[in-house]
Amino acid sequence: TGPGVSIVDLWHDTGGRSGVAIIEVSDLSALSSYLRQCHPHMGIDIMPVLDDEEAAVVARALTDSGQG
Repeated sequence: TGPGVSIVDLWHDTGGRSGVAIIEVSDLSALSSYLRQCHPHMGIDIMPVLDDEEAAVVARALTDSGQG
């Protein structure tokens, strides 16, 4: 992969010619750089997600600010 980019797991739908990659990054510019290398070979949709701890921090911040 590259600096700041780590592939956690890959799943393949060979019949549907698609798949899912779980990629952990320390910075979005590193992800962007990595994905530019793959772009000629496949279409890519990005969906950022958080683990339970990270989501709890965001939820608390939203609740504290009155937005949640």
